[in-house]
Amino acid sequence: MGACMPTMGKPQAPPAASSVVLLGRPGAGCTSLLQALAVAAESSGKGSGGGADGCGFVDGGHGGAAPRTGKGHGGKASAAIDGSGVTIRRLTVGGLLLDMMDVGALDQMHAVFRKNGLSATAVIYTLDASSPATFAAAATDLRRLFIGDRAAKTTIFPDVPLVLAINRIPSGAPRQATGEYVRRLRVDDLPVRALHAVAIESVSGQHPGVHRTLAVLAAEVRRARESSLVT
Repeated sequence: MGACMPTMGKPQAPPAASSVVLLGRPGAGCTSLLQALAVAAESSGKGSGGGADGCGFVDGGHGGAAPRTGKGHGGKASAAIDGSGVTIRRLTVGGLLLDMMDVGALDQMHAVFRKNGLSATAVIYTLDASSPATFAAAATDLRRLFIGDRAAKTTIFPDVPLVLAINRIPSGAPRQATGEYVRRLRVDDLPVRALHAVAIESVSGQHPGVHRTLAVLAAEVRRARESSLVT
């Protein structure tokens, strides 16, 4: 997942994309969040014209071939996974290429990742704050994701950042209220590189929580890429 180092006298290769997995319980709003992140990236990039220093996206849609890099301006390209129904959108955020993979449910992600030999640089888990009945299942998802289920031979993502996107949080709730959801999901002891909980009242490309999610994600991916260059 490392980047190409500059070579004197030769053009620099386009940066590799980092894969980010989005998942959550059915109805939590993963697909809506992905759309909102794409809108937020696009709107953030308008001021700088997009490209390497701005933000933007190209919709990868459904189906097709395995993720690939094209030759578009700023390294933008479409990407998809064959026959899985996974939606991928490639976002350009501050010079980073992010393949945002909406894999839906956890079990589907395991099948897709085993089939395609994929990995992830970061994970966004969407929690529906308006549905407490789903919290126990969400907590189980996260433990299976980062600690694993040896009996089921599930995929484990050790030492990657986790962004907990708390969707549909009550309007006017204080920002520190996110800590209550972290405790209820028992995620503060997961073996993740970093844990961020972001409150999102409504999934909209203009909502501050969506922009905050995008900024946190970009910072963690950049940190992971820089770490990979020195190891």
